[in-house]
Amino acid sequence: SEKLKEKQRQVSELKKKQAELTRLTSVASKNESQISRLKGEVSDMKHKKVELQKQITSERKSHMVEVQKLKKETMQKDRELNKVKRDHSKKEQEALKAQQIAKSRLDQMNQLKMKYKDAEKRLRMQTVKRGVLAKAGLDPVMVGRRQSMGNEKA
Repeated sequence: SEKLKEKQRQVSELKKKQAELTRLTSVASKNESQISRLKGEVSDMKHKKVELQKQITSERKSHMVEVQKLKKETMQKDRELNKVKRDHSKKEQEALKAQQIAKSRLDQMNQLKMKYKDAEKRLRMQTVKRGVLAKAGLDPVMVGRRQSMGNEKA
């Protein structure tokens, strides 16, 4: 009976050890599956990281191309704007010059009108004076005028 108890105790201990071994094997198996799953996740993350880096590089390149394009367009627009400004300034100068020329010619024309009116007035006065002298019976020679000088002005 002592042997039986000893054997039962040994069997019980062996069963405990077997249960512990089964539990440890199960834990190890779970750990291995977790390790495997985590390794897969790490691998996926690495692939995603590479893809994201490629995408970032591509987007940077695309962004730089777009920025260069916009800078080029801006420079072109600036050149066009400066040309328009220069043309506008040139046209303003031409208009100002034309206005000054027109004013100068108008002044000249007004001076000529004044001279014409003065000459016409003088001529009328001479004609009236001759008529008055003729009516009075005075000869232009007596008054100190030459006949030919009167005819030239008429």
